[in-house]
Amino acid sequence: MLFLKNSLFIALTIFEFVVLPGCATKETALTSSEADRKFIEIVREEFHYNPVVNTAGKTVWIYLPREREIFQFKASQGQQTPRKFLLEYIDVYFEDNSFVLEYDIVPAAGKKSSKNNGITSSYSEAFGEENRNLMSAIMRAYFDVKDINFIVSISADIKSGIEVISTLYIEDFKKYQASLLPPEEYFLRALTDSKGSEKIINDTAGNHLAREDIFWEDFIARQIAQRINFKYQQSDFEPGEDTQKELLRIVQQTVHIYNFSDFTSVRLYDLRSGVSQAYGRNQLQSLSPP
Repeated sequence: MLFLKNSLFIALTIFEFVVLPGCATKETALTSSEADRKFIEIVREEFHYNPVVNTAGKTVWIYLPREREIFQFKASQGQQTPRKFLLEYIDVYFEDNSFVLEYDIVPAAGKKSSKNNGITSSYSEAFGEENRNLMSAIMRAYFDVKDINFIVSISADIKSGIEVISTLYIEDFKKYQASLLPPEEYFLRALTDSKGSEKIINDTAGNHLAREDIFWEDFIARQIAQRINFKYQQSDFEPGEDTQKELLRIVQQTVHIYNFSDFTSVRLYDLRSGVSQAYGRNQLQSLSPP
């Protein structure tokens, strides 16, 4: 995966380009296919983009292939605030009806994170403008659609083979646009990833993509990982000494937000010690939010 060392920064900055809340106009609710057509019409006529839109189950996939730089890089300025712990690795996935967290978290003790290479990345102005336009069109086309859960937006630079993938839960998006969800919380719910591949080059149709319906357990697992990254690398409120308790609290918070209960346990696997422990779903309920 490309740009792994700066993935947290990327995830927390892409939605700074979202159109301001309160700009939508109330219209008759559309079906998913009608909203697709409206979205394509908006971006073609107003912004002169040529998106490819597909639907898989209750997930809309929007692919925007263009030739422009997405990222810009420069040397990081100043020193980062020292952290109490280093998050060296985190992976969260759903398996056998359980959320599995594989992690490597160690006390900093004066060590420097292997993820800090002295380079900072940001989005180019061209991509920022493009993303504002896309979010505006998504809001106008899909705001009142009832038969979709997720929107996956892929902005691809088909010249260099780089793409940014953004996954939105439509109800979170609506709450944010209505000022019912603080930006800080929305940034944690909206998932962003960046990838590079030769298959992206000159792919105007998105043939390299596996367009599938997004399942709730997979969306929640990815959000848990994003929240852990934020807690250990960005948050002003540093995690406590009990790593397992911190991780479980983040899981509890995330499943509570979406009222998700279709799982039996949470398994924590400490890669450094080799210790694995399982906690039942009912055990999470006694934990306070992080």
